[in-house]
Parts: sequence; C-alpha cells; structure tokens
Amino acid sequence: MQINDCRVIIGAALAIAWSAQALSQEQEEPPVLQWHLSGGYSITNGTTADYLRDGWIITGGLRWNFQPAGPFALDFDLHYSSYGATNHLISLANQQQSVVRIDSGWGDILGFNANGVYRLESVGWGHAYLTAGIGEYWRTVRLAQTVLVPGAYCDPWWGYCYSGLLPGQAVAHDETTGRFAWNAGLGFEFPLAYGSWFIDLRVHQMQTKKTTEFIPIQIGMRF
Repeated sequence: MQINDCRVIIGAALAIAWSAQALSQEQEEPPVLQWHLSGGYSITNGTTADYLRDGWIITGGLRWNFQPAGPFALDFDLHYSSYGATNHLISLANQQQSVVRIDSGWGDILGFNANGVYRLESVGWGHAYLTAGIGEYWRTVRLAQTVLVPGAYCDPWWGYCYSGLLPGQAVAHDETTGRFAWNAGLGFEFPLAYGSWFIDLRVHQMQTKKTTEFIPIQIGMRF
C-alpha cells in the first residue's frame, strides 16, 4: 500500500472525529506535562512493502508543553510495531539456502523518538498539529520453519492427555539492526472533560541499507 492509499483512511478518521464533536467538552489549557497512549494500523511503504506486510503499532509517551497556552511542545515516544513477512521475502530466503525450508516470518520494530510539536489555531471542534523528530529504532526480522516437537495434547471433552510430536515453529534466521530514524506527520486533537483524544498520522523512515519505511495511523488518549 502506497502513501496515496492513506487518503481514504484519513478521510474516514476525520469523519469520525467531526461526528464526535458534539460529545467533546471544553477544557482548560493543557498542563505542562501530559501522558499519552495510542495504537492503530501501520502501513509498510516503499521497498519495505516488498518484504513486510501491513501490521499494527502501539505507542506510549510524554508531552512537555513549553507553556500551557503556547503552541510549542516536545514529545518523547516509545513505540512497538509488528509485521508479517510477505511471500516474496519467504521465497527469497528459500532461494538462498536449501537445507532449511522457510515457511513463515515476521518483523518487529522498537523505536524511541523525540519530536517537536507545533499546535495550530483552535477551531470549534479542536485543533490540528504538526510534528517532526528523530530517534533510534531497532528492527528485528525472524524467519521460521514448521517442525515437529515433543509435546502433549489434552482432549477437552474426555479429559485424556496424549504425548507425541506436535507441529511447532523453529526460528531459522534472527537478525536485529539498530539505526537512526526520522519521522514527520500531522494530527488532530479533540478536547474532552478530562484530557483529550487524537488522531495521528506519521511517516517513519529508518536508515537501514534499504530504507525501512512505515506509516502508522493511530488513535489515542492524552491526559
């Protein structure tokens, strides 16, 4: 899925946000320190999409508002995302070796980033913000094969347990890479009686040999 494909998702998210404005309540200016937690769908983009399918992401962090009523803030985020391997990646792995037959795989990305945030002027239902920053990301790619391993199976109806060989996953390749990364995007925030909720879209690029790029679309709460 390419960047242009995000337009439909963004439009749907904004429609949900605008329809919920009647439920929003006015609140005072945000405090100097705020915690946030979010999660959502993560789209792989560019050459990354050749090797990893779209996945999911969760993020937690802290926002430091320079002044309660000011437009500038600083975010510190820790995020984790996971993606399944494409058939293309599995096929390439099997072409490079013939001893082990790879039949599954996945990739995980753990990242820490610091972002500057600029809040745009408020309108009746909330406000938009722009954000950009840098960080350090760690990408792990694991490829596995299905093997028979010793185990036990218990019949849920009769209560009997049997021992024998059962199918399981054996990791045949495990590689972790740490690299500098940057991200940039925009969000929309909507005040509630306590805290706020927001929709956030960012482009992340990790500076691996072939750039690792993903575009999370997240919904979260800030308090």
